[in-house]
Amino acid sequence: MDRRVDLSIRGSSATFQLPAVFHVRSSLTENAAALDRLMFCLTELDTDYRLRRPGLVWLYDHPLRYARTVVWDTTAALYARGGGDCKSLTATRMAEYWAAGIPAKCFFRFLPPELNQKYQYQYHLLFLPGAGSKGFECPSKLKGMSPYENSYFIDQPQRKAA
Repeated sequence: MDRRVDLSIRGSSATFQLPAVFHVRSSLTENAAALDRLMFCLTELDTDYRLRRPGLVWLYDHPLRYARTVVWDTTAALYARGGGDCKSLTATRMAEYWAAGIPAKCFFRFLPPELNQKYQYQYHLLFLPGAGSKGFECPSKLKGMSPYENSYFIDQPQRKAA
């Protein structure tokens, strides 16, 4: 199996080619490891951005709304776009915790290809804040995701990113 990760950078965008994950033959373990690393990287970038801008508006105070995308936006790109999905929203919100020195851990729900009409992996990201949290936080829901959009995950177990 090809384990290479190809990276191309154009301007302020980076594109990763991940041939070993997110396809019918990839395992949940491989997909979980990739999601964990991608989310860690995005959250680190967002944490650095927030630390360098102490007056930056908090995600839940920003007027942006949930919107499906195929990109993994940093906080700056998310705010400029005015909307994003679980990847960008979760990383931005986790960065708020990390910048304050509070741990937060990404979790996801997977819908395997055999349960999906498009025969693709579907996933949804959310996180568990540390320091006395009362449970999972889903920035997508709080920023306007329809309660039915991810209803197919209701009976699926939550999995901790690798």
